[in-house]
Amino acid sequence: MKKTLLIVLSLTFLMACSTKTRTVLIGKFAPDAVDSVMVTVDELGIDTILNIQNGRIRIELPYNKAVAGMIGSKKYFPEFFVLDGTTVTFDFTSEPTVLIAEPKSINKSLSELNVRAKEIDAKYTQEIMTIQADSTLEDSAKQASMEAKQDEIMDEYAALYKDIFRGNKDNYLGVYAMSMLQSILGPSESKEMLNMLEKKVKETGIVRQLQEQFEKSESTAEGAMFTDFTVEQGPGNSIKLSDYVGKGKYVLVDFWASWCGPCRREIPNIKNVYDKYKGEKFEVLSVAVWDKPEDTMKALKEEGLKWPQIINAQRIPTDIYAINGIPHIILFGPDGTILKRGLRGKDIEAEVAKYVK
Repeated sequence: MKKTLLIVLSLTFLMACSTKTRTVLIGKFAPDAVDSVMVTVDELGIDTILNIQNGRIRIELPYNKAVAGMIGSKKYFPEFFVLDGTTVTFDFTSEPTVLIAEPKSINKSLSELNVRAKEIDAKYTQEIMTIQADSTLEDSAKQASMEAKQDEIMDEYAALYKDIFRGNKDNYLGVYAMSMLQSILGPSESKEMLNMLEKKVKETGIVRQLQEQFEKSESTAEGAMFTDFTVEQGPGNSIKLSDYVGKGKYVLVDFWASWCGPCRREIPNIKNVYDKYKGEKFEVLSVAVWDKPEDTMKALKEEGLKWPQIINAQRIPTDIYAINGIPHIILFGPDGTILKRGLRGKDIEAEVAKYVK
């Protein structure tokens, strides 16, 4: 009896160990949907294509809760998971894709986080649509209401991701929360959070990338001198930020894209400031990033923008200035000093008015 009990306990122990050393990834697919899917874990150099058999794939991966992987194909949008030593299933037969994870696992927390983020986004979208459809509001009142809602959504997102970070400093979920907070927090608070991560997590490639982002944020923080960049506008036609910034004027630079709803909603605010302050002391410059040039040009005509434009900048300026979300509006001083970053709404004019009379 004791021998049998010892064997059972030994097997239980081995099974417990095995679940902590391997992560099992399962994918479920509709019949004839796709022939194969790709599974990658960049941090570990894993990049493989799996053939789908009987609507399923199964692969065992290492256990490393500081690391995330991705599964996807041309048909299916990439889905992320954490190598947390449990079994995680993606049901691609559902729309949207469903992540099925073990209770109290990191992947379960990831699934719950994704659901919560979508709920916040859906609520915000509905509230914005309601404001836009309210015929009793003047345009200025609508704009003010939308800006107030935008502040609310940013506060709600910040609270959500800060809470996730506090409970996951030893795994990838904490890093993910940090990356989502980058566009909300300042460099000093971001750096403080990075230092709170456990050693094994700090050693991952994604954290090193975040560290580089924080360093760029510090070098382009308020009070620092501007960093120049050059963008090709066409054959033999290049344009620099320094063609406008550091030339003796205050310059408001708007990093935007045609597809970005919040970017388009900021344009009336920028127009108002431009019409009011343009002249020998003040200029506005728009820099189109992450956008197709033809889409940018179409949007420029639709919006009727009169100030200078840099198009097709893509990631050149956003990498230099550590910009993770747009619109991102910066006010530069006459000598090129960065006076204020992350301006939005009524704060744009309030900041410009401090310097331009």
